[in-house]
Amino acid sequence: MAFERRQGVLLVVHNHHEASDADWAEFLRQFSEHRPEAMLAVLSPRFPGPTATQRQQMAATLNEESHDPKIGFMTDVALHRHAVTAFRWLGVQNITAFSFRDFDDALSDLGWGDVADAIVDELLADLAGSVGALDILGLVEVERGVGAS
Repeated sequence: MAFERRQGVLLVVHNHHEASDADWAEFLRQFSEHRPEAMLAVLSPRFPGPTATQRQQMAATLNEESHDPKIGFMTDVALHRHAVTAFRWLGVQNITAFSFRDFDDALSDLGWGDVADAIVDELLADLAGSVGALDILGLVEVERGVGAS
């Protein structure tokens, strides 16, 4: 798990390993402290998802903070996107799922638009050096047509 925040933009990259308790605690601390307007989570095709305890901790953080940011999930796994759609059917309207090729649509949906595009590109570059993030970010860049040969 790697994450980076700038100007209300929180970008989270999950690789194919569960987030460690320490990484998850730091993520929740940053989330609570900075209260992002929106968050984009980029998920590895083999992302196992947060543990039950991590899901409970996230729910508690959202509830105690009375904070309801827009959240976008980006993955090329249809099952992950369908799970997000199911939550929307149940009334959770602040979450949306996108495939890697829809990166720019995700930015637009989260209200970041062109102004934040440069910030997110910078965040992607910063996170590219994180363990396990490079393969995922490479997929996003190829789908966006950036760096494709």
